Amino acid sequence: MEEGGIIEAIYALDEKSGSSSSDIMKYIELKKLPGYRKISSTTINSTLASMLKREKLIAVSGRYKLTPQIKELKDHEKAEEKAAREKEKAAKAKQKEEKDAAKAAEKAAK
Repeated sequence: MEEGGIIEAIYALDEKSGSSSSDIMKYIELKKLPGYRKISSTTINSTLASMLKREKLIAVSGRYKLTPQIKELKDHEKAEEKAAREKEKAAKAKQKEEKDAAKAAEKAAK
């Protein structure tokens, strides 16, 4: 099981009290995230345990949350993706505007 899929699942679920291993497993199976293969609860629990040891997750009453550093990193990635989409949208709008202006100039010339 890839850790990236677990991190993405916990981030996407964004539950205030943390996400249970069954919620994480259902999300991964539903979205077929990186490292997806038919997973068992044993596999996901062992991956979660290793992530806890390496301090990538915080366990709270059998539920898992991202550490503040990992969450901040994911927030930053999300903000960068949003900025890239907005930049692309602005570029397309500018191209359309230039194309419309060229058509108007061509029509005025006739």
